[in-house]
Amino acid sequence: MLLFFRYFQVYDSDERQGLLDFYHDQAVLSLCVNSNVYSKGYGRERQPPLNEYFQISRNLKRLRDKAKRTTLIKHSKLAAVAFLNELPKTRHVFESFVLDVSMATDKFLCFTLGGLFFEGPSRDIPRAFSRTFIVLMSQDKSIKIINDQIHIRNPVADTPKTETSVAAETSAVSPQQAFQKLTLEQQQLVKKFSEGSKMNLNYSLQCLEQNQWDFKKSGEVFMKLKAEGKLPPEAFVQ
Repeated sequence: MLLFFRYFQVYDSDERQGLLDFYHDQAVLSLCVNSNVYSKGYGRERQPPLNEYFQISRNLKRLRDKAKRTTLIKHSKLAAVAFLNELPKTRHVFESFVLDVSMATDKFLCFTLGGLFFEGPSRDIPRAFSRTFIVLMSQDKSIKIINDQIHIRNPVADTPKTETSVAAETSAVSPQQAFQKLTLEQQQLVKKFSEGSKMNLNYSLQCLEQNQWDFKKSGEVFMKLKAEGKLPPEAFVQ
């Protein structure tokens, strides 16, 4: 999912208008907040407040107004990105990301991406998120988000105080562990792809996996993303 690392880079920037490139013209987006999750590091009475989200949260357990339930669904990519522009500034922790693919065909993909991020003017308030995306895949291999469901809450585990601490904790589940689980032939293929693309082993592995270990196709996808400037800088950090 190299494209979505690029998505969150744009999302974390000071200008989110670039997200328009990722959404389908008829995209639908909604946001839901769960305020019943408590971070151990703060205690029940001192949780980082979620007040800024309550008026825009489409939590159907709490929201009884049927008209507001409808208006909180954003239709079209312009409405979706305008909505995202109003949310607090963020910095997502890529090392914390967990991906779960629920359905995939040659025309669309449905998956949930979860992890941690920091928000606020100083980007120092810890949050947890999960986002369920449905994306459409066209014949020219372009991918557009047609449905985006955002869920935000406070982290449930001992709350990390800094992004560095999150990286230190999540790095325990390392790309090296994933690499070691591969067959010898797959490991050699990843190393060869890494040498040719100059990407690190983690991103080389992702690219090959996402293209069913087709070396030629993986190379074509890599060159296309590189030409479009959609590869994150950390892909080339060895």
